[in-house]
This record gives sequence, C-alpha cells and structure tokens, in this order.
Amino acid sequence: MNRWAGELNEIGVAAFLLDCFTGRGITSTIPDQSRLGSLAMIYDAYRALEVLAGHPGIDSSRVGLMGFSKGGFVALYASMRRFQAFYAPIGIEFAIYIPFYARCDITFERDEDLTDRPIRMHHGEEDDWVPVEPARRYVARLQAAGKDISLTTYPGARHVFDSPTYPPVFRFNDAEISCHCRLAERDREIMNLETGKPFTHRDACVTRGATVGASPEAYQLARRSVRGSLSDVFRLTAK
Repeated sequence: MNRWAGELNEIGVAAFLLDCFTGRGITSTIPDQSRLGSLAMIYDAYRALEVLAGHPGIDSSRVGLMGFSKGGFVALYASMRRFQAFYAPIGIEFAIYIPFYARCDITFERDEDLTDRPIRMHHGEEDDWVPVEPARRYVARLQAAGKDISLTTYPGARHVFDSPTYPPVFRFNDAEISCHCRLAERDREIMNLETGKPFTHRDACVTRGATVGASPEAYQLARRSVRGSLSDVFRLTAK
C-alpha cells in the first residue's frame, strides 16, 4: 500500500492508509479468514471517510476507495446502497471505487443496487486464490443493470500481482480458499448452497493452498489505468 500511496502522491492525490488488522490484534488472515469479516472492514472504510470529510485539506467530494484482496472486497461492496445505508456518513459518498482482485463469489441480497459512481476493477487472469470468473459474471450483471463498472484483467498475472515483495510465483500452502463454495445470502446469513446450512470456514468446500506472484508488466498497466481513472474523476491537471 505504501507503493501505491507514492503513486497517488505523484499525481497530487493524498493517501490515507487504513489498517484494519493491528487494532484488532490481527497480523494475518491467510490461514484463517474468519478472524476478520469483510463487512466489518466496510464499516472501517466509512469511518475513515468520515474522518477525511472533516479534514481541512481534503475535498470530501473527491475521496476514493481503493483496496486489495480482502480490501478489494471492501472497495467493491462498499458501493452497495444497502451497506451505505448501514455505514456511510449522511450525505457523503466515495467518488470512485477501485477494487483489486476482489472476491465476487458470494451472492448478496440486492447486490445489483449499487452506487452510480464509477467502479474500476482490476484482476489477474491466473489468480488461483480469488479466481477472476466470478468477477466477470458479476460485472456483466451490473453492466446489464446500467452501472458504471469495468473490469480490467491482466494475462498471466496472479493474486497480488502489483506487490514488489514477491517473486513471480510464491505458494502459501496454508492459505484458506473458499472460492469453490457456492455461497449466497439468505435472511442476512451467508448460506452454503451445497449443504443448505450457514457457511462455516470448516465446510468441506474450503481447501488449502494458493499462489501469489509479482508481475511488473501488469503492475505498470494497472498503474497507468488507476492514474487515468483518478485524473478523470478528481479532475486533476496533467503531471
């Protein structure tokens, strides 16, 4: 995130880095995704927006939300009007949503009722931790519903392709993977459609092991795309 903050600063955009882990005593959710629910992180994002809206150096109408993996889920689903009604400050909304490799395989109730603000998704085509196909299907549904959403995919790119800290391929053998589960919300509970029962992280569909890997080429393409999106939405002068 520090690397991306520098990229944003270069085009005149301030960066506020939101740490959802440390205050909760969490260092990693890789082997146990139940340690931090993604909806709790949406709450965090909107409390950050509330703080920024009161900052004298920030234009509250030009604050975007960008996130990666679990944070990518937040940057996507914070755009749902239903969650905004729960969490967002009154009269304030993010100007743009930029999710990176966001999980899209849970069908939420009213999940086509999103903001009219732009959503610009980015995903590696070789992601085996959070596969791109559910994102393609969800984006197609939203585009058919008239939403301003796009998905940019990167051939050969894996999960966390924009990170400089990994080699081209690195495997987490203990990574919790639930992308093979068929999950949908029913009466405000996430159900496993195979079992007909509430989903747990011990369900048989949950597996272990996934790869990440840096792709400098994909990162440079994503960098240009993000800069262009923010320049358009924030009405920035060229730098």
